[in-house]
Amino acid sequence: MQDTANYPLSKQVWPWLTQAIIVLAICFVILKILNLNQGKFTYTLDDAYIHLALSDNIANGHYGLNTLEMSAPSSSIIWPFILAAGSASKYHEYLPLALNIVFSILSVYFISRLLVHCGLPGKYLGTSACIIVSLLLILSINIIGAAFTGMEHSLQIMVTLCLVDGLIVFLKDDKIRWWLVVAIVIGPWIRYENSSLTLAAI
Repeated sequence: MQDTANYPLSKQVWPWLTQAIIVLAICFVILKILNLNQGKFTYTLDDAYIHLALSDNIANGHYGLNTLEMSAPSSSIIWPFILAAGSASKYHEYLPLALNIVFSILSVYFISRLLVHCGLPGKYLGTSACIIVSLLLILSINIIGAAFTGMEHSLQIMVTLCLVDGLIVFLKDDKIRWWLVVAIVIGPWIRYENSSLTLAAI
């Protein structure tokens, strides 16, 4: 079996095939949601709409759901501010989905890097096996399901995988890459639980 562990991911077929499968799966779920709701897209959690409402108020200079009182209804510090950037658009409601699709694809990329770090592609696993293992990891993390919550979980998953990848690179090459620093700093801002990962990484 040819050793592909040292080849750049961009030159390997299985990461691209895995990402294509995930994109197709996401498109399939979107179509099913539209079919079940007579053409209307809805998120799986109502929390997404709370964040969207909060982001509208943030764009107008107020933090809270009710314009007459300050409140902190968000499970994330940074997520509603990210959504606020698209508040003026008529497609604002779909911004969480679009962002989560991007974060999901990036998460799949970091999963592919994790397999390469472990030396599995080529040495132990062929193309088909790499795809299967990647898909099993994707299902176990619930990457597809998280994208449709409209929440910050897809970003949280991506940043967590980014942090793990950065730590592995540090342990292997004794180099601190920029994405590790970003993941350590931004993690708690995405979700408070990531504070434990930030402290562990530090």
